[in-house]
Amino acid sequence: MIGEDGQRILESSHVIVVGCGGLGSSVISALTCAGVGHLTLIDGDTVSESNLNRQFIHADRLGMNKAESAAVWVGSMDGSCRVDVIDTFLDECDRSVFTDADLVLDCMDNIRSRLLLAEICASYGKILVHCAVDSHYGQLCVIRPDGALRMEDIYGSRVEKDIHLSMAPYVMTMGALEAQQAISVLLGSDDVLYDEILSVDMRTMSMTRYAIRRR
Repeated sequence: MIGEDGQRILESSHVIVVGCGGLGSSVISALTCAGVGHLTLIDGDTVSESNLNRQFIHADRLGMNKAESAAVWVGSMDGSCRVDVIDTFLDECDRSVFTDADLVLDCMDNIRSRLLLAEICASYGKILVHCAVDSHYGQLCVIRPDGALRMEDIYGSRVEKDIHLSMAPYVMTMGALEAQQAISVLLGSDDVLYDEILSVDMRTMSMTRYAIRRR
């Protein structure tokens, strides 16, 4: 579908995935299968039994760091993919890892870290694909450093305790959509959610795109 030139672009691309849990499981799998050649995986959490119903890449690796476990999964699918593991949470991470990234993906589950990631991406001039899922609902957008949409527009300064109750099919659906947007950005597609928010209601199987403009 993307041709040899498109495949070469993916093979030469470096994508950072922050969060190797539910969304990360689908995103990492899809990007690996698509042929992305270099992944940096960031997560300081460890695998627990309650994760496994939606974080399928971590099966049989209870107690292991999630970034390390995800790297094992990638290696089992594509041994030629370069994987760098950052086994810390984002606020403890050396920010220099973002220097040569072509794209950054938000697969986290809390507002505070998302706001921090958006700040880091803006400072390094990186495009950020943001995705979130809660209950039956999901949202997806692509944030450019010089674009109209900012993470603060979505979450403001809220840092309250987040609630993310969802089922595996919903998390996997949103993860697949996030990976699709990532591939579209890397390939320079015209149909990318720049300055738009895609809202998904998986209970009614409906999607709405909201365009964001600054006055």
